[in-house]
Amino acid sequence: MGNFLESLGGIVAGAIIATGSALSTGCDVVTSAACQAGKIVSDVAEGVASIAEDKSKNDRLGS
Repeated sequence: MGNFLESLGGIVAGAIIATGSALSTGCDVVTSAACQAGKIVSDVAEGVASIAEDKSKNDRLGS
């Protein structure tokens, strides 16, 4: 259960980081919601992929 909660925490943290990065990408906050949303989805997907990669590394190491 700990791994699930760690993954969930990582996803939430990734979403928060992605939101911040979307706001700093130069997208116009008012008119480019789609631009921001695309970047957030992309960043969150990368975060989820890296969590999965880290988990598989940990599994191989036997932790």
